[in-house]
Amino acid sequence: MKASFYISISLLLIAIPINAQQGWFWQNPKPTGSGLGSVFFCNDLVGWVVGDGGTIMKTVDGGLNWINQVSPKNYQLNAVFFINENVGWIVGKSGTILKTTNSGTNWFQQSIVTNYEYELNDVCFYDTTNGFIVGNLGTILHTKNGGATWTLKPSGTSDNLYSIFIKSPDTSFAVGGYFNIYQNSGIILKTTNNGNTWTSITSSAMFPLYKISFSNDNLGTIVGMVGNVFRTINGGMSWGRLSINSYDDFYDISFADNWNGMVIGRNGTILKTLDGGMSWSIDSNILGSYLNGIDLTSSDVGIIVGTSGKIYKTIDAGNTWFSLQNGQTSHTLYSVSFVDSLQGYSVGGLGTILKTADGGKSWITCNSGITNILWDVSFVNYENGIAVGENGMILKTTDGGSTWTIQQSGTTRPLRSVCFITTSVCAIVGTYGTILKSTDGGISWSTQQSPTLNEFWGVSFINENIGTAVGRFGTIIRTTNGGETWAEQVSGTSYDLWEVDLVDSNIGYIGGTYQILNTTNGGGTWNSQFQDWYLINCISFSDKNNGIAVSYDGIIIRTTDGGINWNFENSRTTNPLMSVSFIDPKRAWIVGYFGTILHSIDRGWVTFIEQQNHNYQTDKFSLSQNYPNPFNPTTKIKYTIPTSPLNPSSYQGEGNRERFLTLKVYDVLGKEIATLVNEEKPSGEYEVEFNASKLPSGIYFYQLKSGSFVETKKMVLLK
Repeated sequence: MKASFYISISLLLIAIPINAQQGWFWQNPKPTGSGLGSVFFCNDLVGWVVGDGGTIMKTVDGGLNWINQVSPKNYQLNAVFFINENVGWIVGKSGTILKTTNSGTNWFQQSIVTNYEYELNDVCFYDTTNGFIVGNLGTILHTKNGGATWTLKPSGTSDNLYSIFIKSPDTSFAVGGYFNIYQNSGIILKTTNNGNTWTSITSSAMFPLYKISFSNDNLGTIVGMVGNVFRTINGGMSWGRLSINSYDDFYDISFADNWNGMVIGRNGTILKTLDGGMSWSIDSNILGSYLNGIDLTSSDVGIIVGTSGKIYKTIDAGNTWFSLQNGQTSHTLYSVSFVDSLQGYSVGGLGTILKTADGGKSWITCNSGITNILWDVSFVNYENGIAVGENGMILKTTDGGSTWTIQQSGTTRPLRSVCFITTSVCAIVGTYGTILKSTDGGISWSTQQSPTLNEFWGVSFINENIGTAVGRFGTIIRTTNGGETWAEQVSGTSYDLWEVDLVDSNIGYIGGTYQILNTTNGGGTWNSQFQDWYLINCISFSDKNNGIAVSYDGIIIRTTDGGINWNFENSRTTNPLMSVSFIDPKRAWIVGYFGTILHSIDRGWVTFIEQQNHNYQTDKFSLSQNYPNPFNPTTKIKYTIPTSPLNPSSYQGEGNRERFLTLKVYDVLGKEIATLVNEEKPSGEYEVEFNASKLPSGIYFYQLKSGSFVETKKMVLLK
């Protein structure tokens, strides 16, 4: 918590229509694997983190649980600042400025000037009206009306500015710089007339400066690249460099009070001061973590965020840090395969095998008994599956993954891809043109003659006879007789091909380096559908029209017209993505580096969610009968959330905290059909519209649940 300049006021919550959150969601790790760049807490319980792909998360219990909030922009978000629990701002790439007036329930975009797309790095407000933003190329923006309008101010520099701090209504500081080993390149700017003019303060900063903070009117600290730490004792008139036993880049600083502060940075380094920044000691080192943001809510309690969704918390002044992120694995996952919408598997580094029986809501680790990299996994039904990997490794299960046994492959070459075609027939491909086939369900394997020694990376069969394998240097081979003979096909490229997916005997797709290939005549000709500077690691089609491809840097592209058009989707991560399982047009899973598991479900259920009236007063939950009923194909459902009790409980924040609730739709068998609401909401009256255009006629049930409250009602879809 930036406590020194935190001002608490109350505002009326405004009802604004919002879109239901949609897209790709994290299943491992949780709450997120998205890179996090900034954290801000208003008190010990309520706080926000922001990061890659428009990630915004809020906690009301000190970070133990996090709720995703919807961002109108999918750009990287670099900084978050709240003036009280209701009013806050977020800034990021491409000139993104977001504001909320209702604690993040709704975020809306604020404008600067037309086509302004410079990256914005930090935001700070003195009160609800007066604030600054700094960004690349010397950008300084100022508002006097809470961000309704922003004015560009002359900074006197074209170098990047990374941090802004407001000391008083008139006095503010900004820091930044550029990398130049031949001269001092750190920048410290100061204004004493509310941003109208800025002057440069001379310092010995040789490298860019990333963060500035004051613990009181006189004591201030600046941190930056290559272990640079500067301190002032005269309110910023002059700055002196401190000797720090570290050359790590420092990205953020937070003071709990006048004396207790911490600095975090690259390589997980944490510095600590107990004397207002006069001296600093290396307090701890969170190995393997790039730390980007820190906020101390007291001298004992603090939160740190970093790359790959890392969130750490201390409650003992930094003596120990515990992770608020959890997951089954952080190893790279190279393959994912789902049998149906519930049962799926993923394999990866160090013999990792994961299984889910609930669509990925929870994953368990299966004992593979090995430490080899596993490159691929394929299941033919609920019980029988095969995984392949390094050193000719073949693992087989006949009990749905509970146990795995090693099968003799007859080779020590890496095996890259497996296709479990029927309960008897399986095919595997690997390096040096390796092709293996089994006709007894994977117990024994025979080598098939390959027309090339090029390395194979992908194989796909549509039945026992017709299959295609792809690999290095544009290699494509095809069989129509179960692998007795393989014939080379012309790919039209010399780039590597990484994955193939056959839809039927005529239609197929290949993902490769810089392109996606398609055939509509069984491989007689392969045509380039998509060309860009991406390595398509995997491609999967649920039918001839709907397909998903993934790449490095969190790239996801999707087609709904058989590859005529490919559209980019927001993955909320820059992690390399390695495999996708697309079982039907509604459901898909993606896996990748650092244990990444993403899930997407059909996004057509909710037409909109509208907050009708936050001033609505009631002392209990209620769920209304849908209207109209019967309906075709849309109907509206109203529900209310009670206002806070007049006499708040002893639970801190109970008097005005929001309620977490779910509103779900089920069929007559009790199968979950759709989730209409799954988030934290303040008291008020709400209405959600349910679109059942993709469902058959019949009886359905909708259930509202929050804490101990549960209410269910029936509705009839009549087409």
